Amino acid sequence: MEMTLTRKLNDISNTNTSLNERIKSMEELLANQSSASTTIAATDTMLSSMTKEKNKLVGGRQQHDKILRTHALAQLGLIEYLEGESDLASALERFKKQLETELSDSK
Repeated sequence: MEMTLTRKLNDISNTNTSLNERIKSMEELLANQSSASTTIAATDTMLSSMTKEKNKLVGGRQQHDKILRTHALAQLGLIEYLEGESDLASALERFKKQLETELSDSK
């Protein structure tokens, strides 16, 4: 009987040790999952921020392209204005006055 009781106590002790190890393992797993969730949330935030910055850059590039096109059209307009003019200096002066008038009217 004493032997059976000792054996049962040893079995209980071994089971208890095994359960404690499983609990510790589960706690570590839970801590790792929590850490992974935090990392995922931080990554999502960073990705969102980077996407916003990219969109700003794309919008800036489109605006830059539009300004360059407007500038090219203005140069073409000047060339067309000057074509056929025999006195380029006076033609440039007239063009300048016309631009100054248009700019002052737009204010």
